Amino acid sequence: MEIEKFAAVGIDYAQGLERCLGDGELYRKFLGMFRDDNTFSKIKPAMDQGDVNAAFKAAHDLKGVAVNLSLNTLYERAASFTDALRDDGDLDLARQLYPALAEAYEMVVEALR
Repeated sequence: MEIEKFAAVGIDYAQGLERCLGDGELYRKFLGMFRDDNTFSKIKPAMDQGDVNAAFKAAHDLKGVAVNLSLNTLYERAASFTDALRDDGDLDLARQLYPALAEAYEMVVEALR
């Protein structure tokens, strides 16, 4: 079942549905928009260029969307990542956290296919 597949990658379908006032079609539309969004793809190039502000902004945007869509695992990893960049601009720590963030992102996108 799709809901079980979602749960396995940290998507809380019931919570997301509730955030959309029970409108399953609307929630699925937003999930599809997330799948097609390019915000995540901006993070690594920004880090590679040493641009802490751009990496933070992209990750912060990703975190906001993840929490609003109840992509809980992705949200948690994005929160840790943004905290590393917010607190003291620790790009080295962010680079260490990036693989886990990328893994969560890829798992969500794959589940939404």
